[in-house]
Amino acid sequence: MGDKSKTVLVIDDSKTARLNIRYILESAGYNILEAVNGKKGLDIIRNSVIDLITLDVEMPDLNGYEVCRIIREDDATFTIPVIMITSKKGSEEIKKGFKAGISDYLVKPYKADDLLEKVNNYFTLKEASRQGNIGIIEDSKTDLYIAVYAANMCKLNYSIFTKGSDFLVSKEKFDLILLDIYLPDINGLELIKKIEMIPEYRDTPIIVISGDESVETIVKSYLLGIDDYMVKPFDAKILGAKLSALFRSIRYQAVLQESRIREGRIELLNELYVALAHNLNNILSSLTLNINYLESVYTEEKGKERFTYVYKDIDRIKNILEKLEEIKTSGEIPLEKYIDNLDMVKLE
Repeated sequence: MGDKSKTVLVIDDSKTARLNIRYILESAGYNILEAVNGKKGLDIIRNSVIDLITLDVEMPDLNGYEVCRIIREDDATFTIPVIMITSKKGSEEIKKGFKAGISDYLVKPYKADDLLEKVNNYFTLKEASRQGNIGIIEDSKTDLYIAVYAANMCKLNYSIFTKGSDFLVSKEKFDLILLDIYLPDINGLELIKKIEMIPEYRDTPIIVISGDESVETIVKSYLLGIDDYMVKPFDAKILGAKLSALFRSIRYQAVLQESRIREGRIELLNELYVALAHNLNNILSSLTLNINYLESVYTEEKGKERFTYVYKDIDRIKNILEKLEEIKTSGEIPLEKYIDNLDMVKLE
């Protein structure tokens, strides 16, 4: 069910369409506002707290593309998700919508469940726990929003930089970097070079998003070490898929590195065990010899002197056994089978 505290604005010149969307979303628990055209919709957006917008494309005053562009150019509204509703199935129309800054789209006629799923998914993604940190370097608000939406889809934390220089002085650490080639203060290719010179970012994946689709620029970007290149306008879902794939690779490398470190630690602990076991065997040999000798002595004075050595050896054994117990308790290496065999010599 939806959240009554979440408000969805329905912008559509068709009363029938508005009532249909209202019925679907109100039944799911959402609060609904309506606008009969683009201008009235923008007025409501500027004067109300709107969590999501459904937007018709074909309207008499401002069409859906124009309304979306205005939303994306306003600092106060550019992060609001917009679901475009259109009767046109062509890829060019969809591409035009993403270029204007839409978050998602539905083609008429659609099923109630399809609309509800898209709305619910957005709020679920927005409130989900995060699993990584991405730096977004982009000055276009339209493209910035799409990048932010893709980050939300992947449950990623993000920080926004409209200038490359701001990113370079940031103290934050990012698991992945998304950047535009054409920035107001520095060329993206130069920025990539500078990022690669920062030690903590040498192995950090970089995705370039750019309107430049020239082979020369794309080749130069890959030669500088980027991981992917996307030409604008791009679909948030495709970017999200690429982000997910890269983060899976990052997590795999992290697990692999952790495994290597753990193997190294286990090897060291094995060496420690071998050293301790060797020392223990020497002490046990000494203890056995002393006990055997005690059985063969005849004077009480010599016996007492040898008993002193035996007690010292027993204390040394106890100390070593305590060290082995500490290793066992730490869980770093399965020493149970070794220590359990030593229980018989735990002398009190």
